[in-house]
Amino acid sequence: MSVTAELRKLFEIDLYNYLKANLVCASNIKCLKKEISIKKTKDNEASGHIGFRFLNNARGYNLYTAAYSPELITFFYEVNPPYSSKLPEGIVYAMNTSMESGFKSFAPNFGGTVDLPRNEEEKKSLRMDLY
Repeated sequence: MSVTAELRKLFEIDLYNYLKANLVCASNIKCLKKEISIKKTKDNEASGHIGFRFLNNARGYNLYTAAYSPELITFFYEVNPPYSSKLPEGIVYAMNTSMESGFKSFAPNFGGTVDLPRNEEEKKSLRMDLY
């Protein structure tokens, strides 16, 4: 196993354990390996997910989100954007931090990625950025 693959595996286990220990989950919210999944319920039609994706060329993670809700559908219908949606069926809103250009909101790097930590010191610093 390469150094990067081993670091990714260790980081993703650590991330999963952190989310599982610190996120109060309802029955419709699941902590998966690299994602928090929110399923709709009979009382709430909204669903979505928030996750982390490893980008090989950046040697780091970006954050992505996607959501669906009747309220979002109504909002976008009323706004009537001058283009058609390219989103997959069942998704009304999606974004990822790779879209960041000229500013830094999620990551300390331009381009929206957080570097894969190489040691404990970097892992502690990353926890402060992510968590």
